[in-house]
Amino acid sequence: MDCKLTLSIDFGYKNLGLALVKNGELSNTPLFAATLHYDPNQLSRKVEDRAELRGMRRTRKTKKVRLRLLRERLTATGLDPATVQELVRFSKRRGYASLFEERERVSPKKKEEGETEVLFRFSREDFFKALENGILSLVPTEKSESVLRICEQVLNREGNRFNEVRPIRIEAPIIGARFS
Repeated sequence: MDCKLTLSIDFGYKNLGLALVKNGELSNTPLFAATLHYDPNQLSRKVEDRAELRGMRRTRKTKKVRLRLLRERLTATGLDPATVQELVRFSKRRGYASLFEERERVSPKKKEEGETEVLFRFSREDFFKALENGILSLVPTEKSESVLRICEQVLNREGNRFNEVRPIRIEAPIIGARFS
């Protein structure tokens, strides 16, 4: 008997849907389907660390994309490669606080003690003032205005959430499939 089976799992907020389906040439036949109910607090406690790591991976990926885009746009202006590298290096080393997240958060290991850890050391405006000074010292005067505009746009100086490399998600309800 040569048949293919597929196990489908649908994670919802309070329910977990399971289905075992026999794959046929013309149609798929469900062999088993169930919905498991669970306490969302128990699951969230177990996956908290994983979600935190995923957030860090996404932040790193976004930063790499942003720096690559900055390098490409600055190179297109005809700047010296060493100057482009210096500006990208400055932007890489100097992180700045996001306008969309809290500046402080409670560390999972310190929740009992009630301590908080500061995530960022200086504001977005402090970063851009230092970047402006760097541009004025590194870039020829005739190109400094266009280079500053490129940096402001790519690095999102104004903090417009729609200009982010990875748009911020809207908190929408989770829609889970029901099996019958």
